[in-house]
Amino acid sequence: MLLRADREFAHVEEEIQKQMSKFAGKNGPSSPFDPRQLKLRDENDKPVSPDAVVNEIVRNASDTLVMLAYIHRWFDEGGSIVLPTDVSVDDKIAYKAGMYSLAACQWRYLTDAWDRSRLFGVRFQIREQEFQAKQGGTRQCTLLEVQSSGELELMDRIALNRVEQAFFEIQMGFEIIAGNASRSEEKQGDTATLPKASYLTPEERASTEILDCSYCLSIDDDSIVVGGLRIKVWLRGYAYFGRKARCGWKS
Repeated sequence: MLLRADREFAHVEEEIQKQMSKFAGKNGPSSPFDPRQLKLRDENDKPVSPDAVVNEIVRNASDTLVMLAYIHRWFDEGGSIVLPTDVSVDDKIAYKAGMYSLAACQWRYLTDAWDRSRLFGVRFQIREQEFQAKQGGTRQCTLLEVQSSGELELMDRIALNRVEQAFFEIQMGFEIIAGNASRSEEKQGDTATLPKASYLTPEERASTEILDCSYCLSIDDDSIVVGGLRIKVWLRGYAYFGRKARCGWKS
């Protein structure tokens, strides 16, 4: 797996050098060059960023590693992955690693589809298909087909990533404020009581901020009921049980 990833990195570097040589031959070796202008070509001759290619190589290698760890049980008692000793690798094993890499990629697509199928409709199916056997004749196999993400799902995923980024930034800001307040209380030597409108966790406060600023949805609006509960109750419930889980559950 690592040998294949190393060869893929070398191939990407070679393609980058080709593009830079073309630019230098066209504009001169001393011409200013913006790295953002550099684009590689995929199998469909479409431009793609080198950063995106490198990120996918790393992600595919990590997905393959996790998949192999589950297949061969490379886990210790603490749940950490423990790699086996080094083995000699040839082209045949490197080719096999490519098949595992492809399987890991499909596994990733399947997990994404499974998680979001309830929102956008099931887009994977199981069907039977015949394949030619090496010994002659045919054999029946069960295939799992995963369709590509639709435009609506892709836009929803982008929006979700943006919300998660905003959530992270807001949460970090609150943690800095809370840390400064805690240090101030320690200097004073007093025990500060929580105000009535306090929040159990930074996640609860950040969620309130996201709903209010990004979705214009006030948690104080009691007319909005989901599953028989107000939004404020949902947020407080998640915060309460989340804090219980982190501190160790004690009834």
